[in-house]
Amino acid sequence: MAELDRKYGNGRALEPEFAYYYLLFYDPTIPARPKSELPASQAFGQRSMGTVFMRSGWGPRDLFLFFKCGDYYGDHGHFDQGTFEIFLNRPLAVDSGFYGGDAGFGGAHRMEYMRRSIAHNTLVFPDPDKPDDEGGQRVFQQQSVADPRAFPAQCDTADILRYEDAPAYTYVLGDLAKGYDRAKTLFRHFVYVKPDVVVIFDAVAVNNPRCRRVWLYHYPRTVAIEGNRFRASNSGNAAAVETLLPKPARITDVQGFKVGTREFPVRGGDPDVTGSGYVMVEPETVSGAGTYFLHVITVGGAGVSCTPATLSEDGGNIVLSVRGRTLTFGKDGRTFGFR
Repeated sequence: MAELDRKYGNGRALEPEFAYYYLLFYDPTIPARPKSELPASQAFGQRSMGTVFMRSGWGPRDLFLFFKCGDYYGDHGHFDQGTFEIFLNRPLAVDSGFYGGDAGFGGAHRMEYMRRSIAHNTLVFPDPDKPDDEGGQRVFQQQSVADPRAFPAQCDTADILRYEDAPAYTYVLGDLAKGYDRAKTLFRHFVYVKPDVVVIFDAVAVNNPRCRRVWLYHYPRTVAIEGNRFRASNSGNAAAVETLLPKPARITDVQGFKVGTREFPVRGGDPDVTGSGYVMVEPETVSGAGTYFLHVITVGGAGVSCTPATLSEDGGNIVLSVRGRTLTFGKDGRTFGFR
C-alpha cells in the first residue's frame, strides 16, 4: 500500500476494489522505456477479444486506427463486431453514445442505442417493412447460470481470420457472420495503406434478400456529402471517404442518436466522444442475397481530398488500384492480395 500511496497520494488505485491490479501486475523495479520502441501495429486475441491497434507513429500528429472483431463478454461490451475508429489528433470516426449525463447505465440511450450495432461503424440489415428495425447484431444477456455452457456459445460472435503487418500496409480480415441472425456470410477486410489511407471491403450475403444492407460511419462534429463521397471534419482535420461499391449507392446523413424514426437523445457530453450523427451507405436497389461494399478513406488536414482510386474486376476478384498499389479482394470474401 505504500507504493500505491506514493503513486496516487491516497493509498488506493482509483477505487479500492481495483488495488489488486497493482499488487498483481505493477513492478516498480522495471525501468521505463520509450513508447517509440513499441510496435506501431498490434493484434490482441485474434480468436477471443479481437482488437487491432495501428499507428503511423507516436507523435501528436500521427494517425491512429482501431479495429474490433471478436467475442462478446457481457456488461460493458457492445454488439459492435467489425467496428473501426479513426483519430488524427482528434477523433474522425467514433464509437458513438454516452454513459454520463442523463443517460444512465440502464437508461434507454444505452440499452436501445449505444450498445447496439447502429451506434458503431459496422453494418446493419434492417427489415424494409419495419421503419424502426435496427437490423444489427444479435442482442443477448447473461441472466442465468442454469446452463453455464450456453452463454459462452452465444458469445462467439466474430473472429479475426488473418492479420498482417508489413512496411507498406497493415491488414485484418474479420468474419462477422456469427454475430448476426440475418447474415449468411459477412467478411470485412480492413487495410491500412500507410501512411494515410484506409480501405474497407465488405462481402455480404444475407438470409433474406429483401433486407436492407447498410454500411455505417459515425462522425464527431460535421459531415458533408457530395455524390458518392463524404467528408467528416473535426478541428482542422478530416477523413475524405469515397464509396466505390455498391453502384449506385444511396448515402444519407442521420443526425443525432436514432434507430429508424426513434431517437434516444442524451444531454451533456463532448461530441468528440459521443458523436453527432452517422452516415448510412446502402445500395439504391437490392437484388439477390449478395452485396459488396468498398470504401477508400483518406485522412489528413482540413483540405484533404479523396485519393484517386480505380476499380476493376479480374475473374473472381475485385481489384483496387490506389497510391501505386494494387489490392485484390476475392469475391467470396475470403482472399486478399497486396502488391
